[in-house]
This record gives sequence, structure tokens and C-alpha cells, in this order.
Amino acid sequence: MRRNRQVRRKRDIMLRARIAVLVSGGGTNLQALIDAQESGILKSGEICVVIASNPNAYAIEREENNAVFVELKVAPADMGKVIGHQGRIAKAIRTVVKAASSKNDKKVIVDILQ
Repeated sequence: MRRNRQVRRKRDIMLRARIAVLVSGGGTNLQALIDAQESGILKSGEICVVIASNPNAYAIEREENNAVFVELKVAPADMGKVIGHQGRIAKAIRTVVKAASSKNDKKVIVDILQ
């Protein structure tokens, strides 16, 4: 019984696989993966990047519809503070937003603008 609890605990804390999807056209397979991720069928992985061989592929539009875009507008005088320190602050902001969005299984893209 104790062994079963240990196996279950390890399975619960397993890291989710990062999935890269290669597309060239309409993106029906991508949409199937997005639907599986949203419904909870795809529990052990998350779509992190979509790579297209054709820049006009409809699959790119499908990915953009699935993502949430956050624009962080920073005053020009403060841009050095946010981007500075070898980008650590900007990376920390993106990490916090990603952690907060992981509950919703949505991809969040943070753009830092002036």
C-alpha cells in the first residue's frame, strides 16, 4: 500500500512535457492538441511553441486565437529598469505571469512596450 502511494505521489508531481508543434497548413492537428489541452485530456504536456514552414499558414492564426496577449506599457524613463540587469526583471515578470496562467492552461505572451 505504501508503494502505491509513493508511485501516485511521483506521478502527481511529474513535470509537464513541453510540446513543440510543427505545422504547414490548416493546423487541424494543432487544433486537436489545443482542444485536448483545454478539455484536460492532455494532462502530461503543454503546447509551448508552434513552428510553421509557411508564414501564411492558418495554423498560426489558430495558435494566436488560443493565446492571451499581455502588453506591459512602460514609460521610456523606466524602460532601462525593466529591461536592464541582463533582462532578469523582464524574465521574472514573464515567469510570474506564466505561473499564474498555468491554472487556466492558456498560453500567455507578455510584450513589453514603451
